[in-house]
Formats: sequence, structure tokens, C-alpha cells
Amino acid sequence: MNIYIPIEVKARELEGRGLLAIVAAERGHRVILGNKSETRGLCKKALLPKGILHEKSLTPSESTIKYFKKLKTDGYLLTSQDEEHGLTTENYEDFAAGRYSEESISCADKIFSWGKHDNGSLKKLYPNYADRFMDSGSPRVDFWRKEFDGYFTDSYLVKNSITKPYIFIPSNFSFLLGEDRIWNIMARMRRAGYFERSTNGVHGEFRLYGDLSYRIKLIGEFVNMVRELSKTFPDVQIILRPHPIEVVDSWKKMIGEYPNVKVIREGSISSWIRNATVVINNGCTSALEAAANDVPRIAYRPCPSEFEYSIPNDVCHQAMSLNELKDLVRSYLSKMVPAEREEVDQKTDDVLGSRFSNLKGKLAADKIVDAWEVIGNSLSDEDLRIDDFLKIKKSEKVSFHNKALKKAVKIKRAIFQHEKPSDTDEQLLNNPNKFSSFTDEEMESLLMNLRNTLNRFQNVKYKRFGSKSFIIYSD
Repeated sequence: MNIYIPIEVKARELEGRGLLAIVAAERGHRVILGNKSETRGLCKKALLPKGILHEKSLTPSESTIKYFKKLKTDGYLLTSQDEEHGLTTENYEDFAAGRYSEESISCADKIFSWGKHDNGSLKKLYPNYADRFMDSGSPRVDFWRKEFDGYFTDSYLVKNSITKPYIFIPSNFSFLLGEDRIWNIMARMRRAGYFERSTNGVHGEFRLYGDLSYRIKLIGEFVNMVRELSKTFPDVQIILRPHPIEVVDSWKKMIGEYPNVKVIREGSISSWIRNATVVINNGCTSALEAAANDVPRIAYRPCPSEFEYSIPNDVCHQAMSLNELKDLVRSYLSKMVPAEREEVDQKTDDVLGSRFSNLKGKLAADKIVDAWEVIGNSLSDEDLRIDDFLKIKKSEKVSFHNKALKKAVKIKRAIFQHEKPSDTDEQLLNNPNKFSSFTDEEMESLLMNLRNTLNRFQNVKYKRFGSKSFIIYSD
């Protein structure tokens, strides 16, 4: 069976989707893993043999629905798991309204959820398609499990002179600190129908402005927090990790030069979390991962708001002021357990149990491949050899000279208003903050680390397919 797995945000998705690809290859399936243009782009043109395309969302814009319908007409199967997940707020319905519709769901053969919370909500919202939703858990969460401890060594820390103990601060302000302009984002969301689908209707658009104004204030509080922590704990390194699509220099410029503060996006976020003395966040998924690994975590809430993402904060000790935050950090640095630990532990158990179904038992990656093998029975197996895949790619010669890509570039230039000669077509079509490269070393490291960690995948091999993709297969 042929399986195509696009990656949009590499720093977020490579490990989870890579594990999924390797599990499928272990069972004898042929998988193309990589950048969207070299996976979904070729499926869209029906240049790859029929198989399963595993999308990262089913957002029901007019163009996406048209694309999904063409895939089905061309004989592909479509599955999806939303990588945005929507699990950081109490209510899942608002997220689902923007990311799904009856029409987009009808195009999918199977939709994989992260846990009981989103699975139950989706079945309630779309009862006519209840059989298409599967509570598999996410392969990204597979990496949160204890048996993956060996996967995350501190070699990257040693290589970059990062010493323990260190304070880890994951950023979650991509809307405001990304390359794109707010007005362009809002315009695209409006054109794509996000606000029309919102349960708040048109008011959802103006509610978002309120959310953004709160986050601007919170950014300022975090800048001040980093500076104060640097001065209060001068012998402790502070690592601030920008969101995958944030501009790294934005934090460096806002914070300024402090000797024990480093702004770093490289390395696996899971490794940073597992090795941290304490994780400080506000409403970030990283807090949920820290909770799953029993890593100390603090929700810094200097300006409480209705716009906060409540669920990640619930699994943390709360700091409502800088003084409270410093006291908690001192406790963790001295390895003392803060008060109210029992209450935090109870909330953590409730949240993790309802939102993530694969922290124990079978890996989500294995569950998803199980489901693919069931629905894949309807496919006529075009069992092309690996070399034939490579010939397809070579004959296609995906370049910026064909009409479709020229049109896409023109649209991007209009949206982003980038007319400078330095803005190449590829830069416009592929946000480098999302997916800059995919090296042989990264693919080799992913496979070898998984082999050593799980004692599996000895039969799995790979070959480069495109500049940002690989074919993964087995003997």
C-alpha cells in the first residue's frame, strides 16, 4: 500500500509523522514523508500511484474542498489528524467549527482524534459521520511516553554548552511574532470562511482582536519576566524557545542582551522539556507534555483574562505575580515540592486522561496503521518499485516554471505584498520558518534513535525522494 504523509510545520510534526511513516514501512507499506509540495502536491496532480493521503487538517475552505473531491475522483483515500488539535481550551466546539464541516468530513475515509475529549465532541457535532472518527491518540504524544525517555538524550545540550539546571520558556505567540502580517492573516481567515463558521458568527472576528490585544500585553509581561529571572538567578541558564513559525530575532530584540538568556529553536522541544528544571508558560501545549513527564511547570498569569488557554494552565502551579513566580522557581531549583502539589496532580490526571488516549497501551502510530490497513483493502495495490517512484519524481521536475506554480506565486505576492527581488518564488511558497530543509542526517537520526529506543524497525530503509522528502520502505 502507498501512503503519503505531508508535513507543514517541521519542528512540530516531523517526529510524530516520522514515527507514523516508519511504523507503516515496517509493515511493508511504501511511504513518502516530507514537504507538502512533494506529497500532497503530486497527489493533487495524480502523479503518484493511488494510496492514502494523510492530511494535517480538514479545514473546509472552498479550494480545499475542491482539492479533496479531486483526490477522491482520482481514486485516493483521504485520512486526517488535526495537528492544531484544539485541546488547550475547555470548549472544543469553537475549534471544530473552524476546522471541520459536513462537506470536508464527507471526503475523509477516517479521521483520527487525540483522545476522548475531541473524539466525543466531533461525534456529537457530526453524528451522521460518527463511524469516521477514531480515538487513536496522536503519534506526537507517543513521544511523551516513558519508553521514549532514551530517545531524548542531552547530547544537543552538551553540544551547545547548555548546562543544567536551566529554566525552559516555550513561546506561543506565533500570530503576533510570525513573518506574516496580522492584516494578511485576518484577510485570509475571512476569505476562508473561518469567521462565518465560528459559533460566534461574525463576532468571532472581533473577538479575535480582543484576544490579540491581550496577547500583546502578555508578550510584554514575558519580556519583563525573562529579564527579572535573569537578574534574580544569574547562575541559571534561561532558554526561551520561539514557536516554530515565530521569528527568532523578535525575542532577541525585545529582550535584549542578558548573559544567561538564550533564544534557541533548534533541537527537539521534547528533549528541552524532559531535561528542564522547570517549564514556564502560559497556555502552551508544552505544559501538557511536561505534565505527562512529571516535569515541574508553572503557569505565569500576571494579567488573567478570558482569552487564556485554561487547560495547559490547569496542570501547572499558578504564579500571578513575579514574586510568586520567583518563589516557585526557587523551590524547584532547590528541589523542594511547592504547596498544593496534590491539587495540581489531580487536575493533571483528569486533563491528560480525557485529552490523550495513548499515554499508555498501544502506540497511536500502530493504531493508525491498523486503521489504514482496514480501509486500504479497497485500493488496487499499484505495487511500484522504489525506483519507479523516483522516476515519477524525476519526470515531474517540480519547478517554478509551470503555470500552476506561477499562479500560486502571483497570489502569494499579492497576499504578502512582497515584491522585493530577494523574495524568491520558493520563499513565498514555502515559509522557511515552517519547513526550511530535511537533511539525510535528520532522517538517519530519526530512524536510528527510534530503533535504539523501541528495539524495532530493523528492516526499515529510506531513500531521498525530493529536496524535502524521503521514501520510507522495508526489505
